[in-house]
Amino acid sequence: MDGEKTQVKISNEFKIQFLNKILSDTSHLKIITSKEQLISNHTLMPPFSPYPYPREISHIEYISKVLEIDTSFVRQQMVDNKQLDLKKLSTYGFNIFDLKAEIKNQTPFDQIWEKVDSINVGTDNYSLLEITKPIFNKEKNLVYIRLKQGSGGETLILEKVDGEWKKKKQLDSWVE
Repeated sequence: MDGEKTQVKISNEFKIQFLNKILSDTSHLKIITSKEQLISNHTLMPPFSPYPYPREISHIEYISKVLEIDTSFVRQQMVDNKQLDLKKLSTYGFNIFDLKAEIKNQTPFDQIWEKVDSINVGTDNYSLLEITKPIFNKEKNLVYIRLKQGSGGETLILEKVDGEWKKKKQLDSWVE
């Protein structure tokens, strides 16, 4: 198996730099309009439903298929991602909302959203961006990521082309 031949490690610093790059891109990807926008350090999104694959397929198997990598590489990144602290995006000037602490403190969800709304008063922002921690292929030129903002979201495969990240494929989108 090729995963046994070469041990590929994707550092948390690489992932933070990647997130900085895609979130800072306001001309192509346009994930956010400015660094003022609130970004959650935690996501409440459930795993993607792997349509058109059979419902019996796991989230890890689905990511493995769409990125064409072995499941052990996906699984290892998911384990490593538990140590990835999205609050580090604040060093790049992003406005991070500590949703993880709110949940740990058992803050009722209506109060969490009231806090988000009060922070957004007087800005062009209306919500909180939830972003999953990225899963890369071994060449680090494809990445699986999910985004949720307001009542909608999307699952994307981004591809690095000539040093820039571009949407290769939108796997799904939804509105709640």
